[in-house]
Amino acid sequence: MIEIATEVDLFHPPARVWQALTERALLAKWFADSSSRDDHWTLATAALPGYDVDTEVEVVEVRAPGRLVVRCREADRATRLACDLTPTAHGTRLSVREVLEDGDWDADARAEQHERALTGRLPAILDWLAFQEVDLRRAEGGLTAELPVVPLRGPGRGRSRRRIMLAAGAVTVLAATTGAALWTTRDTPPAPAAPPPSTPPLVMPTTAAAASPRPTTARPTPSPTRRSASPHRRRPAPQPYAEPAAAGRRAADRHLRDGHRPGLRLSGRGGAA
Repeated sequence: MIEIATEVDLFHPPARVWQALTERALLAKWFADSSSRDDHWTLATAALPGYDVDTEVEVVEVRAPGRLVVRCREADRATRLACDLTPTAHGTRLSVREVLEDGDWDADARAEQHERALTGRLPAILDWLAFQEVDLRRAEGGLTAELPVVPLRGPGRGRSRRRIMLAAGAVTVLAATTGAALWTTRDTPPAPAAPPPSTPPLVMPTTAAAASPRPTTARPTPSPTRRSASPHRRRPAPQPYAEPAAAGRRAADRHLRDGHRPGLRLSGRGGAA
């Protein structure tokens, strides 16, 4: 026995889901067209994936709006299909199980067809049905009903309202004209003062700059007339006349050491000096 099971959570009440499963017009929109005869239906499933011919449906069990069981016959193939509806906090959980009782089938293609119908087309039809139900309640004064229009009483009421609208328009035009005149005659604001010149930021010397050697200042070059104190200066060459004078001084020194003193000469008639 081969069974195909599909389960889907729907955000709709069980009564609406039951309506989509059992009404022929709605069933044709999300599954297949059908024709009924007593408790037997004929579904046009010949063109659907997983089906070979149209399906003859016989109702076996009905418990609205919670359970529907049918027996399906396709030529030499027989299956049993059960639909169970369980209320949830957000809507309804629909469980569909189909069991093969006789013959053979392509289970993968049939399961893919059930999944597409139950998770794609059926939720779309339920949303459309919910919109139709809300829209039909307009006559009952629901949330989508139009607000009533209260007509004005008497012809004098209309003339009074027209005068009020004309007066409001005149006040609006007068206010706009006054505002435009004030705008054109307003004083021109003085130009903003120029910002003060910005002081350049102080640049602190870095460690590398502090560690660099201090530059040496150049000393003035001595003039040619100033004697240099350098120990390596050149001595001037001896003059030719200096040798006889030096020899004379040495001879005089020897003569004095030997005890000879020069005599004194008298000049004139006076005594000896």
